[in-house]
Amino acid sequence: MASSLSREEGIYGDILCNLPECIKQKILIYLPIKEAVRTSILSKSWRHTWSTIPDLVVDCGIHSNVHQNIGNEEELTTTFVDKLFSCHKGNLYKFKLSGVKPDIVFHVRWIETLSQKHVSELILENDTDKFL
Repeated sequence: MASSLSREEGIYGDILCNLPECIKQKILIYLPIKEAVRTSILSKSWRHTWSTIPDLVVDCGIHSNVHQNIGNEEELTTTFVDKLFSCHKGNLYKFKLSGVKPDIVFHVRWIETLSQKHVSELILENDTDKFL
């Protein structure tokens, strides 16, 4: 039984590792960005896939706690998005940031980066209203 399971896991693992890059990207688009980045540890073939997906959706509200320090949350978000942009390769079709409203200076820098990546759709929103 154990060898049967291990053989089955190997077959499915091979299937996942051998998927075309465009299929891997489509899978990752449906994951929260932090989870998509974590797929880089699955195998060598998945290591850089997240860094080429054309849609980046960062929803900070998913993991936020009402009692957290908002300033700290904004700082963490800013650091995460900065690292995300520095590691992402290629162009972007869509970038969405929701859940927090970091300092506008950071948005200006991000918008400059996004313009270099030829973003077509840009959505920046906080919990209560869209600010761009």
